[in-house]
Amino acid sequence: MVGKKLLHHKKIWCFGHDNIGPNLFVEKTVAVAYLSEIKESVVGGFKWACNEGPLCEEKVRGVKMALNDVVLHADAIHRGMGQISPTARRCTYAAMMLAKPTLYEPIFLVNITCPQNMVGTIYNVMSMRRGSVSSEGDVMNGGVANMSCFLPVAESFGFSQALAEATSGTAFSQLMFDHWAMMDASDFRDPAAKLGGLVNAIRVRKGLVAEVPPLDRYLDKL
Repeated sequence: MVGKKLLHHKKIWCFGHDNIGPNLFVEKTVAVAYLSEIKESVVGGFKWACNEGPLCEEKVRGVKMALNDVVLHADAIHRGMGQISPTARRCTYAAMMLAKPTLYEPIFLVNITCPQNMVGTIYNVMSMRRGSVSSEGDVMNGGVANMSCFLPVAESFGFSQALAEATSGTAFSQLMFDHWAMMDASDFRDPAAKLGGLVNAIRVRKGLVAEVPPLDRYLDKL
């Protein structure tokens, strides 16, 4: 089993969207004729899909695509880049859609200094903005708590004011970028959900149709 995995890794065709990107295309076929003739075209279609993902034409990461089998036309004129690259792109799109794609959002690390009796209020403020408390820290002199929290950047607008109002001005915060986090992938087609609404807004801003194209759009053309 280990040997088989190593063999697949020796058949890596490319990394995408460029040659050092965070996506991977692996060839796993057995005894397919004319395969070497379409390699460049398939790689081009895969990189195309990685550069413009299916949700809102943004770059994608964390994608591993495997080519398990392919049936090619015997006539070389039907194996050109014009036929293969768009097909490879649609196949990659369809595979991504079946894998429930999502978006990454930036997350702030929030350091909050507040009286110890305000710790419960901080939990309430963070939960209303999809935030979370990672540590309440040690209580310092004078009964002051030093809390560490995570807050999505999209929810940070007006946060300082909301925090001041909830704690009567006794809490102070500092925000700094910490990491990227994946959003819930189950509702990317629901415009009323957080992810779905964000995807639709990005698509409209780019001049695209607001709704994410259905999976059938890619499968019917294969």
